[in-house]
Amino acid sequence: LLELAGLIEQDEDRIRLNEKRLHLLEEANAGELYRLLFSTYFKEMNMSYIGSTIELPHLQYSVPFILYKLQRLAKDWVPVEELLSEILLNSVRLELQYEDVDGTGLANDLLYEDLFSSLNRFGLLDTRKSADTNEHDYPDQIRITPLFEKFISLNVD
Repeated sequence: LLELAGLIEQDEDRIRLNEKRLHLLEEANAGELYRLLFSTYFKEMNMSYIGSTIELPHLQYSVPFILYKLQRLAKDWVPVEELLSEILLNSVRLELQYEDVDGTGLANDLLYEDLFSSLNRFGLLDTRKSADTNEHDYPDQIRITPLFEKFISLNVD
């Protein structure tokens, strides 16, 4: 991610900071750095590199739509199951069905690994488990955070 964002350079001997991007390490530029990393992660990097290792291009390409829907539907805790039909485009549902051919719940695992956990790491989404989930299950409830409200601006007319 750091290399794709142009923050580091690598040659055969070492990894070093990109001199042209050093200004982003100043506290006054924290928002610009955050924006660069967020944009690079969701637009330029294949999300599966950090998530599930299964490529889900339709999921990645639909992130702006998902963010739009989350902003409208997840202001308070909401079960993930209730959200899925609202936030996922048909192409993403088909992509997830294709990966979950044996019905083992792989689709939910992929969604959590590639989307919800990433948004959680960026501080845009809170996740929690309901009382009836076991300790090995993924969180089954989400809500957007105050940072989401501050950082994500979706102008749709």
